[in-house]
Amino acid sequence: MSIYKHLTKTKSGYVVTKAIYYYNKRYDQSIEINENFKSDGATGYFDLDSLFWVIHDYLKVKRQWKSGAHCSNWQASIVAFDILVSERRYIHAPIVFLGTLLWGYTKQLFKGLK
Repeated sequence: MSIYKHLTKTKSGYVVTKAIYYYNKRYDQSIEINENFKSDGATGYFDLDSLFWVIHDYLKVKRQWKSGAHCSNWQASIVAFDILVSERRYIHAPIVFLGTLLWGYTKQLFKGLK
């Protein structure tokens, strides 16, 4: 299934036009991304036809699972990895994992500093 069936391209990225449901076995948690959620795409990476970047963006913005449980930067990066592995994108999976993990921690470290 193409991720682009759920998105519309805008000047600043993408907007979800059809709800996306995702379940992660590793964490036994799910999310539901409703219409009008905005994503800038795979920041600093290729906008692959993959669920990983819109799911990762959602988890980083909301910081929680559908159950209300907190979703950490580590978990969001693992989810991106899991999605890419499930799509058999074995080269991209570790690159995206490390990139999102390090970028996320760097942003947290310097949050609020200008």
